[in-house]
Amino acid sequence: MSAVLLPSERSTAATAALDANRANARLRLAARHEDGATRLARLHESGGYRIKFPDSADALEAVIVNTGGGLCGGDAVNLEIEAGEGAHLAVTTQSAEKVYRAAGAGARIDAVLAAGAGARLHWMPQEAILFSGARLSRTISADIAADAELVIAEATVFGRLHMGERPGDGHLRDRWRLHRAGRLIHAEE
Repeated sequence: MSAVLLPSERSTAATAALDANRANARLRLAARHEDGATRLARLHESGGYRIKFPDSADALEAVIVNTGGGLCGGDAVNLEIEAGEGAHLAVTTQSAEKVYRAAGAGARIDAVLAAGAGARLHWMPQEAILFSGARLSRTISADIAADAELVIAEATVFGRLHMGERPGDGHLRDRWRLHRAGRLIHAEE
């Protein structure tokens, strides 16, 4: 049996098929300070993202791995990272996050960071590479104690010029809200 779809039906059917294949990942990571060292307190992984822990003497180092290889339109990643009181947590990614062309809804990355009293949290993912036609909405919100340390190194690259790619149309929305002891100290959009 076959059917001929009208253009509007064809786009609706294609969009529905794409929506069914969207990735929704959620990572929750909490570290605690215990017996002079930072240790894993809680870990939750779902979707195509995982966290690996290489050996590190000074801090608990966490490496986020996207097993899907990149983000497409409609994909969503929710990250909750917490360094408890006195903990030292460094978080990075295994490789650059590739964000591909999106026909409809864009991809979304939401990172919620928290650092307790005397904690040190370093959020240092490798760059996000936005290809021509990519659509990305990224939000970073942080709440840190008055004496906590937060380092954020977040980079975005538009295409890969050394590979002959040229940036084209696309969309990037980057929203940051940083709080120290409950008071907003930095807002950027």
